[in-house]
Amino acid sequence: MSRFADGCVQTLPQATPLEMARLMHACMSVSCHAPDLFTACVLQSREQAASMDPSGLSAAAYAFGQCFEVADVSHVRYLQKIFRHLRLAAVAGLPMFLPREIVSLLKTYARWQITFECGHLRKVAERMIATSSQFDLDSAVPELSGTVAAKRIGIGLSCRTCCLGASGRSVAVLPGRAYQQGPELLAAMGRAPRRPGQALLYSAATFGGLVLLLGDGLSRSWAFVRLATRPLLRQQADAGAILRRLPERWSGRRVTLHATPEVTEELSGLQEWMEEGGTPSSGVRFVDLPGFKFSLIAGEGGVKAGEVLLRVPASMHISPSSVRSSALGRALEPLQLDDSAVLALGLLSEVSKKEQSKFWPYLRILPGASDLHIPLLWPEEERRRLLFGSPLDLAAEQQRLGLLEQWSSIQAMAKDVPDLSSELTEEEWLWAHAIVLTRALPFGNELSLIPGLDLANHELGSNNTCSIGVAAPDGQVVAATEEAQLEGNEPEAVLTAGRDHAAGEQIFIDYDGGVGLRLAWEMVHTYGFVPNNMPAYAGRPVFFEGVQAEDPMARQKQALFEALGADPEVLQGFWHEVRPLRAQCRAMAPKLRLAHMKKEDGPMAADLAAWRAEPKATLQALQRPISQDNEKKVAEQVVSTCSEALSELPAEEELKDKALVRETENEEPMEVRSRLAARVLLGERLALETCISEWTESE
Repeated sequence: MSRFADGCVQTLPQATPLEMARLMHACMSVSCHAPDLFTACVLQSREQAASMDPSGLSAAAYAFGQCFEVADVSHVRYLQKIFRHLRLAAVAGLPMFLPREIVSLLKTYARWQITFECGHLRKVAERMIATSSQFDLDSAVPELSGTVAAKRIGIGLSCRTCCLGASGRSVAVLPGRAYQQGPELLAAMGRAPRRPGQALLYSAATFGGLVLLLGDGLSRSWAFVRLATRPLLRQQADAGAILRRLPERWSGRRVTLHATPEVTEELSGLQEWMEEGGTPSSGVRFVDLPGFKFSLIAGEGGVKAGEVLLRVPASMHISPSSVRSSALGRALEPLQLDDSAVLALGLLSEVSKKEQSKFWPYLRILPGASDLHIPLLWPEEERRRLLFGSPLDLAAEQQRLGLLEQWSSIQAMAKDVPDLSSELTEEEWLWAHAIVLTRALPFGNELSLIPGLDLANHELGSNNTCSIGVAAPDGQVVAATEEAQLEGNEPEAVLTAGRDHAAGEQIFIDYDGGVGLRLAWEMVHTYGFVPNNMPAYAGRPVFFEGVQAEDPMARQKQALFEALGADPEVLQGFWHEVRPLRAQCRAMAPKLRLAHMKKEDGPMAADLAAWRAEPKATLQALQRPISQDNEKKVAEQVVSTCSEALSELPAEEELKDKALVRETENEEPMEVRSRLAARVLLGERLALETCISEWTESE
């Protein structure tokens, strides 16, 4: 069977999505474990999904969904990744979806209870409302409401690594009516955690909620594989090599890399406190692990795939809802603070109690400000110098300003608020937010600090999973997939092993959901470290100017976007996420072609100028060059914009010297920040140089 699987990998690029689904179904039905084949299918599905039309996406989703009926536990993670790619592609192409295709897609996700993230479901709902006049209510309503009622669409929130669930929320929006379990639609959709002051940097090909599909002309070759073997620019070869030479397990913490794990008195106290509070002992140990600081490792007997590693009852979480129900929360009501701010103040309240706090065993293991390396806490002058030319500097600045604005309103009433120290300082406020940013996990519909679970470190591709569970009569834990299961039961955060772990082996989770979507600057902004296998995280957002005010066709272009359900104001300019991949370097082209379009660019342009253009047909035509002159202007703008961004970054040699410095036991925070910044900027250089090369070669 292994030889058969190897042969399939070689010919997989020629397979259609339906053929690939049938192949996976056949392998899974005989319990074949071929990780290379399944991984190749995941990667190929990502490439293919980007250029599939709505009916193709719906058909592919159903075909892959059938694999769940024969899949073993070890197969599920591959299917989850494929469905994530299909969901992202579907949301990107929503303007092209007709009602029957929306119904088909939602039915598939509901049938096999596959997570559909809250923000994406909101976009689907908006598209359904926009196309309400085209719905056949006699068929669409019973099919959607019956399916969702029976199967429940999981509105998941990413818990660094995966879903802790949305605690029984099921929503399907129908034209003129709604089927809903739980609070009203806006409440269910609007509770995703938001970071105050975080920069609004639009990602990928987003253009005011409308994402243009990649055209058929884009290469489907595995650009991310080529990146590791054949960079597009000679100058890039060094940058890519530098990034790949980073330490395999670099975490950004000031600890040694080679020593034995240590169980400190603080960690022993934390584990004892959690066991006393109802957290069953599971053979997982809390240790101070060199190279990672506090971590989770498997106990002396090791752990098996599917085994529950950690259970943390909700009563042991610090959550916004628990803070709001306290005297502190009631005193803060007039300020109408967001969840992050409430959680930060709840944390400060517990810290001020010191040993009197029931959370003291947990609080005493939290890192101090000097051990948190997110740019929010960097000295302002140092941050601007180290991150000059990077959007990370802008993101950190906006975040800090937003928090300080909140602080000014809180400070005025802090002295009169119970459970808050009258000596609370601005630095403590920022520290508390840094703890929330780096450690809080979505549990249900809110962010929570979950002791023990937040010790799990990041590893790209880790398949250990987080979920919500409840205790069964026999004392074991079962997944809570229905709201009724939570009635009368205390929900628990559950960490489950996705594979076997040997004794002493570290237990990771994937902060990125297993698909590597976050860039290095985002990881530093949120967690304060640059992951290993750095090329996968290289990239940056770049702002492109759009339709100019003096454009004689500006009104027609705006009307085109309005007809497609997008916000026409973003035509004036947009952020695009540039990565060192050919597809990402080309994904901004449709929007720029529209921005540079003149009525001399062919019949389609003439129709648009005369208000005769059909929106969907025009959108599809923009996926390919519309004229030689138009494409030349697009190339010139991309090269000019990326070159300008590149010119602001430090020289490659300067960054290389800083990025490759090994961490030492007693290094200063400044040394850590310098290394972090250099690695982020090297990734930005690699992405910009790749994009410039791609468009220079095409001129």
